[in-house]
This record gives sequence, C-alpha cells and structure tokens, in this order.
Amino acid sequence: MVIFASVAGACTKAVTVEQYPDLDRRVTRMSGNEVKIDRSMSNGLILNAAKIEEPGGVRYVLWVQLRGNAAVRPQNLTLRVDGDLWTISEIATLEAQMACPERTPTERSLGISEAFGCVYLELYWAPITAQQLERLASARRVIVRLDGVGGFVERQFSPENLANFAEFVAQHVPSEMSPTTAATTPE
Repeated sequence: MVIFASVAGACTKAVTVEQYPDLDRRVTRMSGNEVKIDRSMSNGLILNAAKIEEPGGVRYVLWVQLRGNAAVRPQNLTLRVDGDLWTISEIATLEAQMACPERTPTERSLGISEAFGCVYLELYWAPITAQQLERLASARRVIVRLDGVGGFVERQFSPENLANFAEFVAQHVPSEMSPTTAATTPE
C-alpha cells in the first residue's frame, strides 16, 4: 500500500511524500525540475532529488525522467559541478515505456516505420550523497549528461534549477550527515 501526500509549502516546486507502510519506507521527492534548453531537441530531461527514509537509515537519489522521440537507455550520469566531474554508473531503471500513434493506411502503404512518431518515457534513479546534494545546491554552474545505448542528453542547469535544488536541500537534507547514513560517494 502506498500513501501519497503532495506538499507545496514554501517550496517553489512541489514536493511529494510517499509512504510505503509495508516496506517501512518514506520517500520525499522534489518534482517538476525540468532542465530546459533554448531550442527544441529530441529529449526532455527532468532531474529531481529524493530522500528515502528506511529502518536502515537515510539515503538520497537523483530521480531522472527522459521523454522524447528516441530511447536513450543511459548507462552513466555525469554531473559537472563548478568544474568538478562526477560520474555515476549505478543507474537503476524504474520504468521505460513507449507510446506510438496508430499508423494510417497511407503511412503503412508508404512503409513508414511503426516507431515513427513514438514517444519514449524513461525513469531512472542514481545514488548521491547528502554532501553532493549540498554541493549541487550551492553550485553556480551544473551540466548534466546522460550517456546511453541510444545516444546522449546534455543540459545545463538554469538559475531556476539551481534554486530548486537549494530549496529542497535546505528543507530536506541535514547539513551534517553521518557517514553511516549517506550513500556511497560516486566518483
């Protein structure tokens, strides 16, 4: 059983709290942090932070959503934070799906691929430490890159993206985290 609560509160972006009583787990996740670009490209990227509280402790993840006309299937998430390079290769797939419009008889007769016009939705999460989230929250420049089997997506944080991480971290990440409750630091 999952219990949802959406909290807007003082945050610019919504924060969702999900309770999983059967697993004794609580997930606090920011949402809607779209890392936009100035011109149209094939894949949209949403990157949110999440705090997962379980009996064994607290861990943090980056919640990645890709949407576009091609599947990326990322193998690495790379963050360039104020010049420092972080590579996270422990990416877990949460969901991957494809929605395709039905082809017209004309499209079928012309031999247009069934994949033409499809929209791919991919959801992933990657571990991150509280200290890394604090660095993201205080960064001046962040570049996100997902390298995958089907290509790559690269975006730069806007001032709004930086502010969203700063707000989430200020409200949901204690500034002093013990090493036993933090996730393994990706290098």
